Amino acid sequence: LDHVLVRYREHRRTINCRTITPLALRSDHRLLICDLRLRDPLYRPPKRPPRRYYRALLDTKTHCRFASAFNTALGGRRGGAEYAEVSAAVRVAAEEAVPLMRPAQRGQPVWQDDPAIRQAKENLERLRLSGRPIREAEEALACVYTERQQAAVDDAIRAVSAAGPDAKGRVAWSAINALTGRKRRATINLAGDTAEERRNCLRTFFAAIVNAPPPPLPNNLSLPTETELPSEEDFSTAPVSTADIVTLAQKTPGGKALGPDEVPIEALRIHCVASEVTRVMNRMLSGEPAPNEWTTAHIVGIPKKPGTTKLEEHRGICLMSCAA
Repeated sequence: LDHVLVRYREHRRTINCRTITPLALRSDHRLLICDLRLRDPLYRPPKRPPRRYYRALLDTKTHCRFASAFNTALGGRRGGAEYAEVSAAVRVAAEEAVPLMRPAQRGQPVWQDDPAIRQAKENLERLRLSGRPIREAEEALACVYTERQQAAVDDAIRAVSAAGPDAKGRVAWSAINALTGRKRRATINLAGDTAEERRNCLRTFFAAIVNAPPPPLPNNLSLPTETELPSEEDFSTAPVSTADIVTLAQKTPGGKALGPDEVPIEALRIHCVASEVTRVMNRMLSGEPAPNEWTTAHIVGIPKKPGTTKLEEHRGICLMSCAA
């Protein structure tokens, strides 16, 4: 049969498909007729909203502006606010005080913007348009490319060598992105015309993995010796202080992905935010249930292979609340 080739995620656009038998009986072909819905725009992955640069809270002015906006947003609920109100106040304060991150430069190595390379390209294009020989200009451009690439590699090696042991990994990945050009992540190929349908597809896929029954144990499995469980006295249920929250937040590296509450680790280093979170933790230690934001997580699909678009070739990671 003759066929119409469409993407799987857009197969619902084809309706009323039917075939017509030709008059020539010896022909093996059938005329395929179908209707295509083309009025609605083709699916494009939604643009990710810009993230906040929470490292700016290290600045004293930004720190004070964030704290003032947080206290204003919390209002009269200070001292007894629920965690949902605390996280909402953090989001309001972030919108007022924390700047947005600049979009990452994708697909262009660091030496592409070098003035020497730009000048060599302009000379080559000028000679090509004038019809003059361009052999020497091409060799000069290749020579400039080699020099600037080597200079960029030498700068990256010096930056990684000068970085401390804690920052060496971060500096190395920044150098790799600068040298190779930041690659765009391939979008997962999902069936569905709306965002809600594609979200349900992801939810169904990861729910089947999480709720799958455990594999059967082998018959010759030797169980480990019984280990004595710790008693209740071994667990510390002492009240948490604001200084403990601030100290632990300062020891935790920042710049991490946010959980469902959208409260960054940098916000927990601020005294007014840490004091409200401390009260929530102490109420939980006294017997109250944990906030819903601490018991849920966002599942994000990470490709197992580079450049894959198949859903089954992705694994999920959970992004939990930083306060949890």
